[in-house]
Amino acid sequence: MKILKTITTLSILLLTAGTVSNAISPVSINEPSLVKENTTQQVMSSGLAGSAFIFEKLEALNNRYNADFANCEQLHFDQYIDLFGLKFKLKFDINGWIDGKCEMKGFANVTALGKDIREVFNINVSDEQIAAIKPAVECHFTKDQLKVAIDAYIARSKQNEAAISKMLESPEKAISQKREVTPEEAKLMAMLMTENVCTIPNKDTLKKQIDELMGIGTK
Repeated sequence: MKILKTITTLSILLLTAGTVSNAISPVSINEPSLVKENTTQQVMSSGLAGSAFIFEKLEALNNRYNADFANCEQLHFDQYIDLFGLKFKLKFDINGWIDGKCEMKGFANVTALGKDIREVFNINVSDEQIAAIKPAVECHFTKDQLKVAIDAYIARSKQNEAAISKMLESPEKAISQKREVTPEEAKLMAMLMTENVCTIPNKDTLKKQIDELMGIGTK
């Protein structure tokens, strides 16, 4: 039954450390940041008509998204994933400046495990019981703390750009390359762990639910 704790833990991590550097940059928002100068030059050199114009616009759009993030502009993101029966929901909101802090809220929820996971881990708990576990996270950033988050996001984006450039040059080398945590990401993680930026408002409920599912009860 360790898989139950693993699922909940991954959901919480996604909504705390990942909330800032990943979740606030969902695929639809993060894609422009993956296309930068090196990639643009390679596409331009390939002779594809109109490519330079498209990538310039994506670059401008990415810069605007970064500015929106830095100014705590409101953002509402809701995603549903079904991976061979493993069903997962993610909801994330940036609600703007409230009482001098940038408010971000979200929750992650596994609504179904799927046949493969159930058979591999021999899980008998129903999907309804799993779906009742909804880790939630609330974050409130000061301007200085938000800057730390922005720096981590930008550093991660630059690392992604470098990885894509290397993949275009030499796919076999890119596959074996290990992703390193940037100093900016490490600083963000340390801040989230020590400065009470984010809280899990339903942590007591989560513990009770997991204990009940694992059959150990609560104390």
